[in-house]
Amino acid sequence: MLGLVVLYGLVLRPARPLLTHGLALPAFHAAAVERPGAFDVVVRRSGLSVEIYRAGDDADRAFASWTAPPGLLFLLPGLFLVGLRPRRPYWAVLLACHVALGGAQVALVAAGIAWSDAVFEAYRFSQTYATEAVGLGVPVLLYVLATRDGLREDSGEGSIGT
Repeated sequence: MLGLVVLYGLVLRPARPLLTHGLALPAFHAAAVERPGAFDVVVRRSGLSVEIYRAGDDADRAFASWTAPPGLLFLLPGLFLVGLRPRRPYWAVLLACHVALGGAQVALVAAGIAWSDAVFEAYRFSQTYATEAVGLGVPVLLYVLATRDGLREDSGEGSIGT
């Protein structure tokens, strides 16, 4: 478990601002060319998230914001998965799911900036529900798979119940 915490602290946490500046920000700026002046894209001081403001709206409230994965919704379930099966890299599957979801969310925000405000609703849905579903649902699915594999290993048979 300590290895995952060290990996998160030394590699993944410092990589999050790199994702923001290397992936999200260029995508958002490139998308802003399609509708010039419609949105302002601002990176928060931490470098972990980007806020999108609608030009001419209240400057105190962001229209949308994107946060770089993986965060606590990766680390805590990842520790659970390491505790469950220390020799199997289930945490890497969870990490891949978080990174893929973060990339899909970048695409949704960029599409919203470039084409239509309605796409932001799809992004908000993914931000609200899909992020938590990945953070909480994928570990449960992996737990079920690990338990099933554990039953197979314990019984020495090819399938459960035979």
